[in-house]
Amino acid sequence: MSEKEFSITFWIRVNNNPSWKEKESDIKFPPITISEKGVIVHSSKYGTKFKVYILHPEIGFRKLSADITKYIGTDTFVVVVNDDEKSQLYLNAELVETIKITDISKQLEVGDFIMVKVKDGDLDNIKIKGDLEVAFPAEIKKIDNNNLTLFFYNLNKITQLSKDRILY
Repeated sequence: MSEKEFSITFWIRVNNNPSWKEKESDIKFPPITISEKGVIVHSSKYGTKFKVYILHPEIGFRKLSADITKYIGTDTFVVVVNDDEKSQLYLNAELVETIKITDISKQLEVGDFIMVKVKDGDLDNIKIKGDLEVAFPAEIKKIDNNNLTLFFYNLNKITQLSKDRILY
């Protein structure tokens, strides 16, 4: 099994997430980390759209999204599956989204979670020795042509970098 092969399962319980009952509500769920794989998974509800972001230093990022109109108001079992060729999202055992690795859209939106290559000097008080680049997870706060304003939430740092720093 390669580093890119994994699955993640979790429940969204209405009792624990009362906003899951409302079509117009937004929810940012706490990230899930799979430490032995180096994977971070973010999930969010924006109205009737559910988004799942897979962040990994080897694969970069994947964004899966689905219309959740028929799931709102009910307990929902979420499964995310990733392998060398594709990423898939299942809700209550129904396949709702598949992204082939070769077809990953580079359409970015404010609020997306991505993996970014960082060099020494990119972030205040963060030292990276030599010519190395280190992958860090970040949230896009603003898109301005070829530049992104990024919030590195694990480091509590905001900076602007070019789009060519994104790991796909």
